[in-house]
Amino acid sequence: MENWKVAVISVASTIAVMIIILVIAAVIQSGVIDVVKEEMEKDYCMSLPFSVARDLEVCNE
Repeated sequence: MENWKVAVISVASTIAVMIIILVIAAVIQSGVIDVVKEEMEKDYCMSLPFSVARDLEVCNE
């Protein structure tokens, strides 16, 4: 009776890992990460003094 419990847990964890991988791939392909990155860079550059921001490559793009 223990063997079927181990098999069920194994199959369930495999399916869960596959779902997580699919969700991560969907997020990467949707471009959400790029939008968040651009917003974070913009907020960071705006919080710096102009004299410092102009010397940073990320703020000059």
